[in-house]
Amino acid sequence: MPKSRKTVRIKRKQRVQKTRKSIGLLYVFGVVFIISTLLFFAFKLSLLDKFSYVKETKEGGAEILVYDPKNTSVVSILIPGETQLELSFNLGDYRLKNAWKLSESEDLEGVLIVRSLVKNFSIPVYLYKTESKTNLNIFQRIKVWMLDSGTGGVSESQFDLVDTSVLKAKKLLDGNRGFVVYGEIPAYITVNFEQQSFSEFVPMVDIVDKTGDYKISDTVSGVFSTMGAKVSSYSKQPPQKLNCVVSGKNPEQVKITSKIFDCHIGQKPEGESDIRLEIGTDFVNNF
Repeated sequence: MPKSRKTVRIKRKQRVQKTRKSIGLLYVFGVVFIISTLLFFAFKLSLLDKFSYVKETKEGGAEILVYDPKNTSVVSILIPGETQLELSFNLGDYRLKNAWKLSESEDLEGVLIVRSLVKNFSIPVYLYKTESKTNLNIFQRIKVWMLDSGTGGVSESQFDLVDTSVLKAKKLLDGNRGFVVYGEIPAYITVNFEQQSFSEFVPMVDIVDKTGDYKISDTVSGVFSTMGAKVSSYSKQPPQKLNCVVSGKNPEQVKITSKIFDCHIGQKPEGESDIRLEIGTDFVNNF
């Protein structure tokens, strides 16, 4: 009997030792995993390119924020909610504050706003963040959270379009006072939207217009100009039912262009152009 009790005690001690060893290993693995994860996220955050996104202000306006990791700066552009915009998707003219509500009811939350800002101001933006929806990737969301919490360590500057010649106060379609888009955004603001992949060299853009619309090409050209590109060729062709197709020599430039204009990506273009954009009648209906 004493021998059996001794054997039991030895086995119990061995089990306790194994358990402690297992817990110790799990602790080590846990610490290594956490440190590795933090290092991975820190590395990915350090590789973030410049990005801009739109969010709604408390007054129903829009704030466009441009984060530039190269200069560790954030630029804020404010557009009042009382601004009348020509909305994308042929939805008519609305005050910006009402366009946010419409975007929810039309199941276009965020998308309608960014598309309409591109259309009215020729600015290259496709990312958005609302209370319930965003198309920012996980690393951009972490950076935005850091900026919002004041831990981003960046300098900030703000521009209100009310203080520029871009907007003009007047009576709107609903009979009440507000703002209309009257002029172009000044160069000292648009310079912040120059794309990183476009800054190494100025890409030459070829636009093939099959829309049957005589105004839309000016807006598209303006967006390319703001990004840092130059429209070197423009051809008007018979209307064709298609949205838009973009192709080019630089994959990053093509990807950015496709997201801004919601285009399919085609094969590399022939000739001297760096980017080729083909737009059709469906593009007019969606833009």
